Amino acid sequence: MENFKTSNMQTILCIPGNWATRTDLIAAIIDNNPNEYVFAGNILLNTKTNEGFEIQIEPKDARMKDSFAIAGMVNSVSNAFLSEIENHSLVIYLFGKTGNVAGTKSIADAAGALLKAGVLV
Repeated sequence: MENFKTSNMQTILCIPGNWATRTDLIAAIIDNNPNEYVFAGNILLNTKTNEGFEIQIEPKDARMKDSFAIAGMVNSVSNAFLSEIENHSLVIYLFGKTGNVAGTKSIADAAGALLKAGVLV
């Protein structure tokens, strides 16, 4: 563990949503986060801080409901919530460096931009 450095830590958030297409997702990000976030290629960019986050967009994952059910054992997610997860159309993986408080806040803000754009959770 002596080579362990928190500055190299990365967080990956898995975010299911109901956008019909990648284009719909991009439009929703821009429409719901004016002058704050833009999406180009595979980067979600905070235009105020100039911080970029890699995004990977994947099609529906049939395992998602079970994954959220297992993760939700701690806080007892509802069946209604799990039904929404089961009916997702796309999954976004959001990547960010989070080895400190500032990095953690930054990825949380980026996830908030996706929430505004219409994710399920």
